[in-house]
Amino acid sequence: GNYYSQHHVSLTTKDPEYWDFSFDEHAKYDLPAMLEYVLSKSWHHGSLSYVGHSQGTLMALIEFSRNKQLASQVNLFTALAPVGRVNNAVGAFKLVSDILPEIVAVTDKLGIYSFAPLTPAVSEIAVLLCPIIPSICSEVFYVIAGPDQYLNSSRVPVYGSHAP
Repeated sequence: GNYYSQHHVSLTTKDPEYWDFSFDEHAKYDLPAMLEYVLSKSWHHGSLSYVGHSQGTLMALIEFSRNKQLASQVNLFTALAPVGRVNNAVGAFKLVSDILPEIVAVTDKLGIYSFAPLTPAVSEIAVLLCPIIPSICSEVFYVIAGPDQYLNSSRVPVYGSHAP
């Protein structure tokens, strides 16, 4: 979850059930709901084009392969940065992934389920600070995800204000 997804109808981010989901469930429930919503609001009710990035691509690959009716409503599927595997990951995410079962066991016992939540305050700091000192915000991305020679530094304030 991120800042935009924390308004569940009956659960809060403090409820373990809020966090009990899988990519498969995202594909099965969320993707059809999103596409049905867009189609219901669209002037062209028959089909739409779908652009997925990373997890959005994974969701589409899963659900379009098993839900032919849903797939038939998509006239173009563009997969940007599809998730395949993370064997070559670097940075803090790689370090954390190596000990993830232990981290989850400890945080579950402590009742901590949210990881690096983006709050309005953090978003505001990113929006204000990143344009003034972009190198600081770029370094945060470097520490978390590892080096990226293709990072568009001019977009770092946007990334920082919307990242989970």
